[in-house]
Amino acid sequence: MVIAVGCADPISVTESEAPAVQSERGRFMPPDGARFPDQTIAAFVVDQVDQTGEFSVLLEAVSRAGLVDALTTNKPLTVFAPTNDAFIKLLGDLGVGSLDELIDVIGIDGLTDVLLYHIVSGRATAEVVLGSSSLTTLQGGSLVPGLGDGGAFLTDENGRTSNILAVNFLPRNGVVHVIDTVVLP
Repeated sequence: MVIAVGCADPISVTESEAPAVQSERGRFMPPDGARFPDQTIAAFVVDQVDQTGEFSVLLEAVSRAGLVDALTTNKPLTVFAPTNDAFIKLLGDLGVGSLDELIDVIGIDGLTDVLLYHIVSGRATAEVVLGSSSLTTLQGGSLVPGLGDGGAFLTDENGRTSNILAVNFLPRNGVVHVIDTVVLP
């Protein structure tokens, strides 16, 4: 099962930590700013898959691209984590029906580039993200953050916009923000 890949004993949110809140999609997620000092980014994603079902497509994509170890590093990272619905939307936009078909179209290297485009070096909280004119991704491209009537968003180099749904989940090796659209390099 994919969940065990590269993640040693993911730690669940304890009762003493902030309670989970219901997302717009009816799934329960931790509140913005929740801290997970005993988890890496990878373990946080695995934990959310276990608890809410969210990020299962992201986890599968990261596993297929061989990037699990990158999300367990001690080097601080910021991840803009697309929801399952974001990946479903991408598959529809590209006219494919599954992650396997997506890989057939863009290849593993293309999938890796897309995933690395969602990661920024360092700990960029929402305040840092929104205070930046541009964010350089590990893929080498850039994302432009913005704030509008509908809230915070990111725009990729193709003009594709992704709303930021939840912010500042704080595992020990970085920050995770949840987005509703897969951004593309």
